[in-house]
Amino acid sequence: MATLTLKNISKQYKNDDHATLRSIDLTVTDDDFLVLLGPSSCGKTTLLRMIAGLIAPTEGEIWIGDRNITDLPPQNRGIGMVFQNYALYPHMSIKKNLTFALEIARMKKEQREKEVERVSCILNIQNHLTKKPHMLSGGERQRVAMGRAMVMKSQLYLFDEPLSNLDEELRTKLRPEILHLFHQLHVPFVYVTHDQVDAMTMGTKIAVMNQGEIQQLASPEEIYHHPANMFVAEFVGSPKMNFIPVTAAISGDQKALVRYGEEELSLPQYNEILLADKQKDCILGIRPEDIHFTPVSEHMHFICCTLTRYEHLGSQILLYADFQGISLCISAPIHVRAKVGEKMTVYLDKQKVHLFDAETQVHL
Repeated sequence: MATLTLKNISKQYKNDDHATLRSIDLTVTDDDFLVLLGPSSCGKTTLLRMIAGLIAPTEGEIWIGDRNITDLPPQNRGIGMVFQNYALYPHMSIKKNLTFALEIARMKKEQREKEVERVSCILNIQNHLTKKPHMLSGGERQRVAMGRAMVMKSQLYLFDEPLSNLDEELRTKLRPEILHLFHQLHVPFVYVTHDQVDAMTMGTKIAVMNQGEIQQLASPEEIYHHPANMFVAEFVGSPKMNFIPVTAAISGDQKALVRYGEEELSLPQYNEILLADKQKDCILGIRPEDIHFTPVSEHMHFICCTLTRYEHLGSQILLYADFQGISLCISAPIHVRAKVGEKMTVYLDKQKVHLFDAETQVHL
């Protein structure tokens, strides 16, 4: 099976002082469902279109296996692409949409029929082959779009936010179908999205992008629990991570501490790092689910705060509290009761605390 390799890929448009992509190095194997995740204008779609051959890189090379495809036209790259807006031919039947590219490639009719049968059965659209696209639901049309990419038996599949136009119910149905397709085909998938639910539920690897650079490339679990910097920590997770500016210090018995106002918190896991710099400005990060109303373990530190508002989400409540001028979000069980303006004692799980350098925003 083929491996996709990007070597030092950069893109800068004329009359633009800032590069859209900067020095991207990436390898995607046939075991990888890679998700390019990031906000609008971060460069993820540009990178995908560059792999497809729709945009030429300013610098760098793109390889599939041992083939340098950097300068090849899209039709010669052996890539299947699924677009955001389906891109189906409205006047053609579903079967004709699936076979059109095969006809252009002059595949024999008997072989075309076999490919359509194979793909339509995998995607469960075999009963819609005589229909026109407008007769199908959004989810069915998206499956047809995937089928049109699949009939060519590509070495690599690219997905450009294919679920963004669908409602949440359809998105929930199609995510496992795309994942099932990945396991059946055993070829690399590269999937662009700004939706972290898509990324966390489908990706075996996530490349979090911002301002034309990959901020972190890792598994979903690693991205969530060990973010490389503050951008990743804030972008991945809903509700987002809480941040508190602190000053790191070393106590008299040579233990790591962080201070915010009169609060003092010991963090043994950062002891070695902070010993090298005895006075350092840091940002303490903690996720809403790691703040508790009872000391659930011995690794707890209590603080006092004041409830300012709350949001009911059915199975949980999000509490927003003021802690010495800092707004904290706390994810609490549905049975927790508190009134706006009421003082609360909550417990931070010290083992789940993250420390970031205040200047570079990199995780310590």
